[in-house]
Amino acid sequence: MDYWTATESLRSAIGESDPLEWLNAREGDAFRDKDGRRTFRFEHDGKRYFAKVQSGIGLTEAVKELTSLRTPPLDARREVRALKRLDAAQVPAPELAGWGVRSNGPLRRRSFIITEDVGSQTTVGDLADELAQDDWAGRRQLIQRVAELTGKMHAAGVNHRDLYFGHILAAESADGSRALVLIDLHRAQVWEQVPERWLAKDLGTLGFAALPYELSRTERLRFLLAYTGDRSRARELWRSPVGLSAAARIYRIEAERIRKGENFGG
Repeated sequence: MDYWTATESLRSAIGESDPLEWLNAREGDAFRDKDGRRTFRFEHDGKRYFAKVQSGIGLTEAVKELTSLRTPPLDARREVRALKRLDAAQVPAPELAGWGVRSNGPLRRRSFIITEDVGSQTTVGDLADELAQDDWAGRRQLIQRVAELTGKMHAAGVNHRDLYFGHILAAESADGSRALVLIDLHRAQVWEQVPERWLAKDLGTLGFAALPYELSRTERLRFLLAYTGDRSRARELWRSPVGLSAAARIYRIEAERIRKGENFGG
């Protein structure tokens, strides 16, 4: 490995072994194993972890990203940077437990990242499905929590790029309350200030995810109020290029979903 680090417990277990080989030998619950990326959950020393092992991005995916004016995620470092920035800003996200990179050229880098399991697979979508259509108080509370989390992430200089409901988990605390946690940040970007293009992408993706729940105009404004923390800024955002671009994106994604049908990947 060119570089790797881990918590003391994991480092002791890996010892002199190659960390990638050690991880590949772990058995656990598989969540993804395709396109050069394997994501799985494993247990060690009484604790549960999530690991992502990436074996390169491939030329096709790299060209797709570059032609769309996006920087391809070549290895785990992008997610590491995002997690560290969110941790510094006290934005809920999985706790980093280890990571490493082995360079074999930009498109064939092998890398890994290990995070502590947040202890839940309940998503914001699951929470929304639990609410009755006329549970206005419950809907308002969930909208506010998602908006505040998104606002804190953007204020910390991070944009997600895949901010669907499935990438916001509800982790249950000891007192029974559920804290929202951002996950799957392998495509996230870190800035001093998030550019408007990427704000619009995250907000538009969230808006698309909310389409089945038929948010009213008042609920959408409540989201912007909680997102900005200021009534006048919320109204400005509604009519701003960011707001208009986000709204347009919602319907572009919906049109793509209809066109692709079962092949739509979100």
